[in-house]
Amino acid sequence: MGGSGVGYVWQKDQLTQLGRQIKRRELHLAESKEQNEKLKNQLETMHSPRFLEARIKELNLGLAQPVPALVWRLAEPATPAVQPAAEREYAAQDGLTSNAP
Repeated sequence: MGGSGVGYVWQKDQLTQLGRQIKRRELHLAESKEQNEKLKNQLETMHSPRFLEARIKELNLGLAQPVPALVWRLAEPATPAVQPAAEREYAAQDGLTSNAP
């Protein structure tokens, strides 16, 4: 009878401790999500042209928008069609990777 009582009390204590751990970890998760959202917003702000221009002026970098006549636009090269089977082989053909005894 005494062993059952001790076991019951121990089990209740374990449940209480686990409940506290779960609550603590849920709070940590919520804080991490909130911090992640703040950092995401800060990153978006720092990528904005207005912020970048202000930072350039603040650091006296002397950068300016390029003159459109000096900008060259290059066409994206076309992707090659399907390569022949011989070009798709990855192993070397020089005998260094052969399984010969």
